[in-house]
Amino acid sequence: MFINIPGNPASHSNFDILAGAVRDIAVTSLMSRNKNVLKIIGCCLEFRYPALVYEDARFEILANFLDPNCDKLLSWKSRLKIAKSIASAILYLHTAFPTPIIYRILNPHNIILDHHCVPKLFDFSFVISLPPGELQVEDDLIWIPGYFDPEYQSSRANEDDPEHIVNYVNDHIHKDDQFKQIVYPKILNESNVNHQQLQAFINIALRCVQAKGENRPDMLDIARKILQFE
Repeated sequence: MFINIPGNPASHSNFDILAGAVRDIAVTSLMSRNKNVLKIIGCCLEFRYPALVYEDARFEILANFLDPNCDKLLSWKSRLKIAKSIASAILYLHTAFPTPIIYRILNPHNIILDHHCVPKLFDFSFVISLPPGELQVEDDLIWIPGYFDPEYQSSRANEDDPEHIVNYVNDHIHKDDQFKQIVYPKILNESNVNHQQLQAFINIALRCVQAKGENRPDMLDIARKILQFE
């Protein structure tokens, strides 16, 4: 159900909740053939805000599994599978339609895992299409703390803060004990973890958070690189 509470992206002052629900229904329907998108069955407009009805996935939010204190901490193999699956869904958004559709709010709270641990993307209420022939489009900022564009983030906080996750990882990536400082210990203790693969994945993540936009790869490039991991 769409709700209007502080901190929710839908509470943005310029966000039309009904228009967002219509976008969500339209794009989710277009994506219905993709196995990594939560299928929509219908909607109900009898409440103050629209309610969307999805398939019964018996799901859990991905963010719950990323807490280091979670009893069901995901293995590296499972994390890689999830990353590849969501990359495939994003790649579809960017390439399957006349103009690319930008998701905009990709984060672990908008990905669910069904009872077979298959990841599914949902909530397309903030998507925006690129105008034909254009590579970018301007729109209001979507307020999702922790997932800002790095250029915008650096304008709000001290980018040299050693506690910032990007700076922290950068400081340790070339040290001998890099994995002990960056990766969850439970993952490192897995018998089949490929450290070279971990290194390559961390490098991809760091490319995505370069301070300047021109130094960051586009979504298509990143999705294709993730899909190449075995």
